[in-house]
Amino acid sequence: KGPGSSAAPGLVAAFGRQPQEAIIEHVPSGSFLRALLLPGFEQVTLSLCGTQCPPLKRGEDGVEEAAPFAREARFFVESRLLHRSVQIALQGVDKNGTLLGTVLHEQGNISLELLRVGLARVADWSSQLSDNPKELREAERQGEGGRVPLW
Repeated sequence: KGPGSSAAPGLVAAFGRQPQEAIIEHVPSGSFLRALLLPGFEQVTLSLCGTQCPPLKRGEDGVEEAAPFAREARFFVESRLLHRSVQIALQGVDKNGTLLGTVLHEQGNISLELLRVGLARVADWSSQLSDNPKELREAERQGEGGRVPLW
């Protein structure tokens, strides 16, 4: 199922906030992922809860338009998660029906890492659903203090 799917609220209700095994299949941007939830093989589009990376847009002509550091954010996530087994905790659904969640990999929470290296900012509207809004803010401050890309 993809964005706007009527199944998204059902998945959140079924899994709660318990981490689920998943494989990351595609990384359209730094804060959006397409994943395959296991063992049921549900395909979902996931937005990282509490995190917003610079946008990547594809025009009608197929040419990709990227905000500053958008490609770097996507590469950061791809190099760590693409085609790898991860844990995903579903935390809610946005107004468009896209799942919001946290992705945990062997090195930790990818949202926190994006914030620490300055490739993302805290998204206030979804950070309230996160299990760790204070940690997100602290990671963002670390990124600001280090004068890394977005700062």
